[in-house]
Amino acid sequence: MNKKRQKSKGITLIALVITIIVLLILAGVTIATLFGENGILTKATEAQSEQADATVKEAVGLAWNEYQMMLNDTTGKVTINNTKIASTTQVKIQGEEKNYLATPTMTFWQFLEEEKHYINEQGVIDVKALVGDKLSKGNGTDGTTDVYKIEETEEGAYVLVYYGKESDDKKELATFTPGSGSGALEETDPNLFEIENGVISVKDWDNYYNNRNEWTVENVVIPSEINGEKVMALDYNFMSNNYGGFANVKTVIIPDGVKIIGSSAFHASNIETIIIPNSVIEIRNHAFYECNSIEKIIIPNSVVQIERDVFSGWQSTQTIYVEFKVSEIPNTWDINCFRDCDAKRVFGYDPDYLPFAQEYLENKNQEELEELVLKTVRHTGTFDEFLADIEMTREEWEQQASDEGMSYIEWLKEFLIYGDNSFSWVQVEFEVSKQGGTGKTVEELETLLAQKNGEETFEDLLTKENMTKEQFLEVLKSEGYRSEEDFLKFIVYYY
Repeated sequence: MNKKRQKSKGITLIALVITIIVLLILAGVTIATLFGENGILTKATEAQSEQADATVKEAVGLAWNEYQMMLNDTTGKVTINNTKIASTTQVKIQGEEKNYLATPTMTFWQFLEEEKHYINEQGVIDVKALVGDKLSKGNGTDGTTDVYKIEETEEGAYVLVYYGKESDDKKELATFTPGSGSGALEETDPNLFEIENGVISVKDWDNYYNNRNEWTVENVVIPSEINGEKVMALDYNFMSNNYGGFANVKTVIIPDGVKIIGSSAFHASNIETIIIPNSVIEIRNHAFYECNSIEKIIIPNSVVQIERDVFSGWQSTQTIYVEFKVSEIPNTWDINCFRDCDAKRVFGYDPDYLPFAQEYLENKNQEELEELVLKTVRHTGTFDEFLADIEMTREEWEQQASDEGMSYIEWLKEFLIYGDNSFSWVQVEFEVSKQGGTGKTVEELETLLAQKNGEETFEDLLTKENMTKEQFLEVLKSEGYRSEEDFLKFIVYYY
């Protein structure tokens, strides 16, 4: 019995050893399959890594696009050390008990650090702050390992870099160059579109338009060409959101070369940001009808034709900036392009206008503000006479401020910044200031007007027009100018 047991143990031991060897061999195969160069887990890890890189790159790209939009934004006053200065850039930075605003030359680095709080002073990206959650990588904080960083080059560009867990593991993911506009966002897959005779449309558009499918790309950078054919126009109903299929679209960047934005192209879309290039010459009817998520839009002075109801349904919280002055608007603009549009409109768009206007109006009292209203509406009488002419009592006029949730002074300033029928006398004062006319006497302005009309003196100009000074002043009054100085400022610097 004992011998049999010993023999049995020996066989069992041999079998166990063989089993272990076999398992080890199999394990080796399994380990190679899982962890080898082409292993399943290796590929999965690489995919996670690439996804993390893509997520961070896209998020920084969106911040870059927002920064570029900010640089072209109109602005408020800047307060630095309690000293107010003008600025072309308004970026609120929370400080103790008050808001500080960015300096006029805010860099992308400052924007990421001070405004968005995405990076620290070493340029290390806070992944959670940037994308809302931790990723599979880039969660380090020491600035040297497992971090995404923003680095500035000697040429002034900004590079998105990942530093891995090894000292020699460095990967540059994207470069953002000032002046490159929207280049931080990658062009949307051209396979999602179709083109015919230069007109681009969304492939399978009917399925999106009728909401049988949902467009998933939030930030659309329209391709400049498809299959070698240049994009020249956006099709009718290009991304119209009538039935919800394009509800996800937040940003649209139209490429240089596009000349026409088609009818109802973005009808009822949820887009928040849209960039129109200087190549666009025509915007057709209802193109931006009820696009109420757009805070502001800039219409370049290349747009010589706008059809009816382009901005219908826009609300008072939105602003339309037009590079044309009111006097320069082409007669090919349909007079109904702003029908049923409550958006603020600023013509003669200049990014320096808003900070100037706010500073110009800041310390003016009620009487001075009402005087500017009279200049804006070209009324030569008193303010009460103006109210009588438009059949309003002072109570009714002032009630408009309460309806907007403002004090009367605040409302007057708002009215004067954006104007009546898109014109404000503040715009005249802005042009005077910009062109060096502040402080000039009436006589100096008269001489400038004469020279503008090819005469040496103002008296020569009056002789040429066969007009006396008295007749000249009567004409000004009949045109609604409150003084000769006002007329000269308007004609010399604004018109």
